Amino acid sequence: MILGCGRVGSLLAGELDNQGHSVAVVDQDAKAFRKLGSDFGGITVKGVGFDRQTLENAGITRAHAFAAVSSGDNSNILAARVARETYGVEHVVARIYERAFLDEISGAGRLIYFGLGWGDEQLTSLSAALVYAHDHGALEKCETLHLNHNAFGEPGMRSLSEALAKGALSKLRTLGIGSPSAELRECCSCKGITLLG
Repeated sequence: MILGCGRVGSLLAGELDNQGHSVAVVDQDAKAFRKLGSDFGGITVKGVGFDRQTLENAGITRAHAFAAVSSGDNSNILAARVARETYGVEHVVARIYERAFLDEISGAGRLIYFGLGWGDEQLTSLSAALVYAHDHGALEKCETLHLNHNAFGEPGMRSLSEALAKGALSKLRTLGIGSPSAELRECCSCKGITLLG
């Protein structure tokens, strides 16, 4: 399965299809599938690459490999984590424009992921991205993280607690997350982070 039908995704899909593999390609823009050519024998699914329903429509439960090669680093990171952790895909790769990703978020004073309909998979992926950013010296100025009006449970909140414990968002002072778990509440209390409902 391939996320992203740009230059890299369409070339990869075409090559795998020519080798006789069953290929599914996911992209948000249906026009992108034109790059595949008329002889492409795989399937195409329009949708967001880290959305579970989109992935299931594309056959993620039968996938042996997943390549996230869209133009968005965050989408690639999220989709790759969902493929591996939720669906147990054995071979997962994600293309990340590391420098561009770090440059884009390095000076952010606040991050807003408000009302996106996210669940534990997305929060777990975001938490991993926050640790990655911290390990590369980014997000040292971020004081606010808004996650309200999403649907997080214990697994997602645990991943965020672990990310904060590892030093991610070291300057964080305000966290909006609705009803935090006891573990997340304790973590925020220890770090002097104000929780907003």
